[in-house]
Amino acid sequence: MIFRGIIFLIVLLNIFLPVSNVSSSNLIDSIQTAFGNSNQTGACYSGSYSNLFTELLGKSESQVQEKIDHAFNQLFYGDNRTQRIYYPVEPDMAYIEDIGNRDVRTEGMSYGMMIAVQLNKKNEFDRLWKWAKTYLQHKSEPRENYFAWHAKTNGEIIDSNSASDGEEWYVMALFFASARWGDGEGIYNYKAEAQKILDAMLSKEESSDRNDVITNMFNKKEKQVVFVPVGNADDFSDPSYHLPHFYELWARWADKNNEFWRDAADTSRQFLKKAVHSQTGLAPDYARFDGSPIDPFWGGGHKDFRFDAWRVAMNVAVDYQWFARDEWAIEQSNLLLNFFYSQGIKKYVNQYTLNGKPLSTDRSPGLIAMNAVAALASTNENRKEFVEELWNLPIPSGTWRYYDGMLYLLAMLQVSGNFRIYDPNGFSESNYKRIEISNDIELIKISENAYQHISYMESPQFGRFPSNGLIFINNQKAFLFDTPMTESLTRDLVSWLQDSMRIQILGFVPNHWHDDCMGGLDYLHSLGIESYANELTREIARSKNLPVPKHGFTDSLILKLGDREIICSYLGAAHTVDNIVVWIPSEQILFAGCMVKAMKSTGLGNVADADIKAWPKTMKKVLDKYPNAKIVIPGHGQFGDINLIQHTLELLNK
Repeated sequence: MIFRGIIFLIVLLNIFLPVSNVSSSNLIDSIQTAFGNSNQTGACYSGSYSNLFTELLGKSESQVQEKIDHAFNQLFYGDNRTQRIYYPVEPDMAYIEDIGNRDVRTEGMSYGMMIAVQLNKKNEFDRLWKWAKTYLQHKSEPRENYFAWHAKTNGEIIDSNSASDGEEWYVMALFFASARWGDGEGIYNYKAEAQKILDAMLSKEESSDRNDVITNMFNKKEKQVVFVPVGNADDFSDPSYHLPHFYELWARWADKNNEFWRDAADTSRQFLKKAVHSQTGLAPDYARFDGSPIDPFWGGGHKDFRFDAWRVAMNVAVDYQWFARDEWAIEQSNLLLNFFYSQGIKKYVNQYTLNGKPLSTDRSPGLIAMNAVAALASTNENRKEFVEELWNLPIPSGTWRYYDGMLYLLAMLQVSGNFRIYDPNGFSESNYKRIEISNDIELIKISENAYQHISYMESPQFGRFPSNGLIFINNQKAFLFDTPMTESLTRDLVSWLQDSMRIQILGFVPNHWHDDCMGGLDYLHSLGIESYANELTREIARSKNLPVPKHGFTDSLILKLGDREIICSYLGAAHTVDNIVVWIPSEQILFAGCMVKAMKSTGLGNVADADIKAWPKTMKKVLDKYPNAKIVIPGHGQFGDINLIQHTLELLNK
């Protein structure tokens, strides 16, 4: 409640205070940038995941967890004949079985891995992954690193072709595993394995209608996932394979093709708008790249809403929960739930024509589960009833428990807020060595020779907020980039570096003229430490009677620290007219300061001294100049990678 109160006060100040009242303060900027407004964007930025069981049904957290645990235990370790779908193969493998068809599919294997990583079940994850690697993944071209979608339970391949959704879910589960458990050796280097699959998706033949030619899993021209990457099956797509929320994360985390994945996310969202029926919200099983339904030459009625298409509701809703990119997701989820509600919430069947004509008399737990997930993006009053239907649904059992059970367990995780993003790049600060100097100063070791320093200030109005700086060390000598906001905090930081690490600070460079960059400059000068700054920073400091850095530069400055270079560059106005960036080539670290916003930021913060028009141009220069930056440090909030720059550009374009 205290935190919500802080955010509320920030919003009021932004609305009612004249800009001039905050021009000399970085307080609002610090708080907004570090924390963001969690109710305005997706969970990727806010870290907040809705639990509709507690919010709509009034269930306790313990009740929800007990229900999830029961579902996992039954589907993974229940009765062999009637309940379980997960079967261990000793000593260290396991598979997910489609019980009704007596086979193994990449769909189920990858779903099983995703469920395991979300529930922190490393043993089950590793067993499934080793079985998939051993029996399903192709070891040589032309299919190298693709997976056979279909095999017998003894590992014998039934069909060597790939179903693209399996690879997509494998990649996402592996990235999350890298984040949750760290990377091991060989096949347990999860991030490297994910990257191999991503590379394969875009490195085969561009296109071909020959059945002996293996093609890309994503059509590069259309920027869309294909149904099957071979023959005529790569000429169309499957709407349920469109996972824009996955592609958004690949754009941030992949080693290459980042722009393609970003475009694929945008394209998929537009595709889904075209694929669903305007009156019912129903999607076809298969569709052309323009969204129009298609029934391939082998038939099967896939131009209609059938078993694959159930999952579109999940994909739209989870994408909205994670990223909240497009309010259309709300409209679509409302439309879809209203259609099924009109059919009778306890009566609707599992297959329809797109305009709503029933094609079956059967009901399916998997569809009931997917419709509950749609409630994450819906604003309908009836969404509560769809969530209640999932809560009251028995755990699928019997012959057809495989598909229904997988979707049921995924839905339980998603609707309860337990289907979460885990960042494999380790940009959760908890993954880095942290040194607490005092209650108000911390260091985080971000590379062998670099530390981020974080200082905290208390405000009666706004609580506690952080500011960032950088220390680069070589042979016990260092440069400091930005001081804490006050002289006393700067003294504490410098004294600890000198006494505990035996560091000699040779020089100091501020990012810009604000006090969260050079509030401790006088103290550094008292120690005889040299200081360097953009000439614009020195001019502004003089005009405001602030301490003035001793040495100036205009476009760039190269500092030497032993055999290492530090490059300070002025690329244009942004957060302030004088802000610079600091690049350390040996570490591939970019200290960008307040011109770059942390991933949880939902606004630009204090813009009283900003050049809003120039800011996007400056950011694009930064992006062009430092495309290989592995670590990017903002002025406030958690550090990240090059995607922080893209995120800032998105905020500027709002």
